[in-house]
Amino acid sequence: MTRNRIGSIGLAALVAVAMIGCQPAGPAAPAPTAEVINPPVIKEGAEQATKAPEPTKAPEAEKPAAEKPAAEEAPFVLNGVTLPFKRSEAVVNDQVNFGVFDSFNPFIPNGYEFAAGMVQIATEYLWYVNYATGDIIPWLADKYEYNADYTEMKIYTNKKAKWNDGVPFTAHDIVYTFEMRKADPAALGDPDPDKKVESITAADDYTVVYKFTSPQPRYHLGFWCRICTGAHVIPKHVWEKQDPKTFKNNPPVYTGPYKFMKAYPEQKIFVWERNDDYWNKDQYFPAPKYVVYRTGPGAEQQLAEVQTNNMDIFGLDYKVYTEKKAELPQINYVTYVDPCPRAVWFNRGKAPFDKPEFARAMSMLMNRQKWADNIWIPPSKPAKGLWADYRNMDKYINPDSAAKWKTFEYNPDEALKLLESIGYKQEGGKLIGPDGNAVAFNVGTPVGPGGWEYLIAQDWIEDLKAVGIEATLSNYEQPPWFAKTSNGDYDAGVWWFCGATVDPYELYSGFTCDRVLPIGERAVKGNEQRYCNKEFDEVVKKLSEVTPDAPEAKDLYMKAFDIWMSDPPGVPLIETLYSVAFNTTYWDNMPSNSNLYTVPFNWWGQILWVHFNVKPR
Repeated sequence: MTRNRIGSIGLAALVAVAMIGCQPAGPAAPAPTAEVINPPVIKEGAEQATKAPEPTKAPEAEKPAAEKPAAEEAPFVLNGVTLPFKRSEAVVNDQVNFGVFDSFNPFIPNGYEFAAGMVQIATEYLWYVNYATGDIIPWLADKYEYNADYTEMKIYTNKKAKWNDGVPFTAHDIVYTFEMRKADPAALGDPDPDKKVESITAADDYTVVYKFTSPQPRYHLGFWCRICTGAHVIPKHVWEKQDPKTFKNNPPVYTGPYKFMKAYPEQKIFVWERNDDYWNKDQYFPAPKYVVYRTGPGAEQQLAEVQTNNMDIFGLDYKVYTEKKAELPQINYVTYVDPCPRAVWFNRGKAPFDKPEFARAMSMLMNRQKWADNIWIPPSKPAKGLWADYRNMDKYINPDSAAKWKTFEYNPDEALKLLESIGYKQEGGKLIGPDGNAVAFNVGTPVGPGGWEYLIAQDWIEDLKAVGIEATLSNYEQPPWFAKTSNGDYDAGVWWFCGATVDPYELYSGFTCDRVLPIGERAVKGNEQRYCNKEFDEVVKKLSEVTPDAPEAKDLYMKAFDIWMSDPPGVPLIETLYSVAFNTTYWDNMPSNSNLYTVPFNWWGQILWVHFNVKPR
């Protein structure tokens, strides 16, 4: 159920997850409507929180308590291996197919498994955004502050924080992480692709000073754990002795409450053990001694494992749950609006997608309503903006752009007219391009057959073929797929559209011309779509220099939205609703609709709060 890699955000390797089901490709009877949690996202006045919230107390039970495990537990067998601890000591998280087991290097291709626990419960971030409650939580940092013209920012780190080997977490680690990557951006990802940073220094052990080349009123956002992760800081005392291009970082040294214990490659299991010397244990200390991330069972086996309580946090098909709900009193079921709509992304660096009219025409061949009703489970709705259906983002949608460009409108006839306007024609059942050749391209996806993104791609291809395009479908595991997109080795792809949750600049800043690298080179600055629009660049630059509430900002936001709709590097399709099941057999205070104290996704860093808050039954 992971969604590895986000559109094209540059500061961190943001990654997300797609829960995979087995739905038919054609129309089917819609599933029952889900109770959907639409979060507050950010509370008014929450931007500079000064302390973390108190741990959440368990509410009154809203359902009959699950049976307690027997006093004498049987050996804990999972995915065919007997684990060296009791079932009641562990929280088990189900995830997608794992393939990398001996490396934990987040900066290199195929260097780690994103959704296997490292960036969720071992890595910690300077701040966490809790979209479920609207809080911003300071963690490895206490606060940030700017000078009057936003050309300097200071970060004050948490003096209590320590790495799991006991060495203090300091400002020097933040400076080292930046400088290490800056020394070899082609290999390690560029931490400053827009050349915003003039210098970064440690004024003392606990104060980082950034000086900028121009006003940067939003720079702090890169340090917030927002969608999945935030800026990834590594320990200087460990990495400075290694070659970061080959270092496997095994075992990984991070500040979180869990340390790597063991991987079982054949059984596709990662085990993390609680760090009993955790730096913040006086305020937050998890009750589970172990956390397991594993490749979950297939659909045909999953229900049996749910009934025997083999897992605690997992994706359970919405139709299956609604049919079997009475038999599963131990399950809390939460449906939540994910910040990343499903999307089609185009490789704008190669023909035929190098023409904005062609990209718009392809979007007009996407039957969003059909996919929302018949493929996504639970049924969703077509996307209206360039971000999730969060109320705080409505004001950034240009209401005139939809009618003007018709980019989100399913209209094959209009698509053909648009194609004809740039020299395409239908001939002999094929679409012929201006060069006289039949149009053909591949649609890729990092989701396998039966997965929702795969089914969307499959159905889209039928519409493409209907107008004469010779379209083919390929699927890959996530690491090789995102290596391909980074190198520009793709035509179009169906995955996820992430980036903006509090400010559209989060999205727009990732698609400027200076980020574009030639096809064949790794897109270390982001913008894997190789998108370049000079007018868009000018608007984004102006936005970067003003605060979101500045008087001139509104027109800039409207203009940026309009340019995207006219010349899209990618297009959202449908809102992403994810249903997450929480098993209460072994652990009390699991999230529920009435007790949603954190984002409920186990591939996000915010899932740490579940492990902090659950208590043994």
